[in-house]
Amino acid sequence: MVSGLRVEPLNGEVKLLREKGKRIRGQRRGQPGFTVGELAIVVFIIGLLAIVAPLELRPTNNVTTMKSAVTQVGRVLKDAYSIAQQEKVQVVVSFYASDDATEAKRNSYEVFRGATNEPMHPPIGVKFTTADVSGVTHYYCKLLDGGPQPTIPTAVTVYFKPMGASTMCVDAAGTPTNYTITLAHSSLASRTVTVNEEGEVYP
Repeated sequence: MVSGLRVEPLNGEVKLLREKGKRIRGQRRGQPGFTVGELAIVVFIIGLLAIVAPLELRPTNNVTTMKSAVTQVGRVLKDAYSIAQQEKVQVVVSFYASDDATEAKRNSYEVFRGATNEPMHPPIGVKFTTADVSGVTHYYCKLLDGGPQPTIPTAVTVYFKPMGASTMCVDAAGTPTNYTITLAHSSLASRTVTVNEEGEVYP
């Protein structure tokens, strides 16, 4: 109230507003909603899915991890062959078993270059650990991370050697040969990566 002024309510408009308010409240009360029981069921279902979903996805994750490991092994062999072919030097890839006597080597691989078997620094994106052996830094490239992960049950050393215009896959004595690298998994069938005498990698 302001001194000297009087505000007269408009009775008709006030009544109309009150009626509108009653209708709106009535509409809200009439709208369908969820009961406590229904909400409890929804919460139970969501919780159940949260438990079951990871169990259902685990086999898929294992298959994906195994495929990634096969790809990783195949890539390092192909890269080693390319270096030997382009630079005309011997390149050696050593795969260390998961039970290797040296803990740092377990389930990893290492690449050497040249007649002196100089350890090569891994490319960008490859995880590795280092170790000093007789004053020489060695780079142990890890076969993925986490677990359960594919493992290398048997150590294998692959030699790529330039022979004339071509590069061959040979043994330590220089005789052309094939190699097979086996990857094992606790819940999947083993997979293999093969290198033939011509240095072709499968798969």
